[in-house]
This record gives sequence, C-alpha cells and structure tokens, in this order.
Amino acid sequence: MTRLFSSAALPACCVFLLSASAFCSGQERWQAGASVFTESGDYGTGSKTTTTYVPFTLRRYFTPGELELVVPYISVVSEGQVVVVDGQVNPGGKPIKSSTGSEPPRLTHSGLGDMLFKGRYYLLEEQAWYPEIDAVADIKFPTASRSDGLGTGAFDEGLGLESTRKFLERYVGLAELGYDHIGNLPDQKLNDQWRFSLGGGYYFIPDTLMVSASYEQSNALVDGEPSPKDLLFDAEYHATAQVLLQGGLEVGLSDGAPDYGLNIGVRAKFGSISTRPATEKI
Repeated sequence: MTRLFSSAALPACCVFLLSASAFCSGQERWQAGASVFTESGDYGTGSKTTTTYVPFTLRRYFTPGELELVVPYISVVSEGQVVVVDGQVNPGGKPIKSSTGSEPPRLTHSGLGDMLFKGRYYLLEEQAWYPEIDAVADIKFPTASRSDGLGTGAFDEGLGLESTRKFLERYVGLAELGYDHIGNLPDQKLNDQWRFSLGGGYYFIPDTLMVSASYEQSNALVDGEPSPKDLLFDAEYHATAQVLLQGGLEVGLSDGAPDYGLNIGVRAKFGSISTRPATEKI
C-alpha cells in the first residue's frame, strides 16, 4: 500500500496543485510573508535539540483556491547527529535521533530547508448550517542538506481537509485532518503520518483580533517512539485589510513533541483584492 501511494501521490498532488490556474477569474491576488519559528526539547532522549525555522512565502489566490511556494531557512543546534523530518514546525517536524556511540559537543547546522509547494481548493463555503471546508495538498522538495541533517533527502506528499465554523459572531471552531507520505532515510524506514487538530478561537475585536487554542496529534515517525502531541495557542491581528500579524506558543504534551515552541510572522497582500469570509486563512 505504501509503494502504491508513493508512486501515485506525487503526480496526483501536482494535478491538484496546478489545476486551480485554469480557473483564474481576473480577481486573483498575491500575498508575501515571512515568519520565525523556534522550538526546543529533548524528545525523551535527555539531549536537547533547538530548531529555528524561517519560511518565506509567496501565495497566489484564484477563484476556487490558492497556490503557495515556501522557501525556508533552517538552523539546528543539537548534541550528536539529528535529522529533521518535514522541516515545517508542525506535529510531523520532530527531529529523529540517529544511532551514535557517544554524545559529541553541541553542533550547529544551518542552510536552505526543504522547499514546499502547497495548494488549497475551496470545497465548501460556510453557510447557515454547515462549515467552511477546504481540501489541501502539499509536496515537499528535498532541497535541504541531508549530510547536515537538515532534511531526509526524499520527497514528502500530503493531503488533508481543513474546516472552520463561525458561531455567535465572535466564536470560531477549527478542525483539520490530514495524511502525509514520508520519504525514508537511506538507513531507516519512516512511518507515514495521520494527523489531526481540534480547537476554537475567539474574536476579541470582530474580524480584527482573534486568539485561538488547538490540540494537535499525529502518529510517530518511528515505531516504538511516542506520538507527537501538543497544544498550540495562536493570535492573529489584521493591522489593515492587507496586513496580518501572527504569533503563537506551542506546548508539548509528549516526548514526541518539543517542550515548547514560539513563532511570530507577518503576511501582506498586494495586487487586485477580492474578498472571502473573515475566517479566511490569510
């Protein structure tokens, strides 16, 4: 089953990601962004690893969906040799400890991370009795250095569904379910991942300032290791109709997740502007 998914997923994801361009309505818009994510933990090994992830993003909006390119810089500080699997700061982004005889001094490896190509298709717009639902897909390109442990040197592909639902003007329900095919290391097989998150948000200033909290979980990348589980607290502030400021705190709930994580970022739209509901994932 894994072989079948691996051979079929890449072309399927490409078709999904590129198909939106055929529906351009002339109302497309662009968005550029930059963020800084940092997370730290020992992942149950007694040896702390700190990862800093700085993605630069370019997104284009179309009538039925979005396309996005992510070009990240990544830095890993650790004792011994580690490999970052799926460089995004998410439940699948845990460093995997490699087998080494002794623990050398703390080492730092930095450079280009794995580039990502993402797509989103608006399946269902929120109405009175049902939520907004988007289909999402992504392809990770192995542009990070495998020798420095910044990536696996393999392609990853993911598919998922994301849903939001606004209640009583200020409350928002959040849910996500996804599946990622993870490329293997040369000397180690990695498990594919199911992941989900559930949470809610509240607009302290309607359509301007929202704070949310979510529980996230996925299965372990390596058999016998604990599953990543964490709580994620986010704040989003729409400084203007075009500029969004974001910040967040991650709290690990298992040895499969970092002990803590922090992030801050900004996104800005430009070009012709069309509108979506206030719960739009800007």
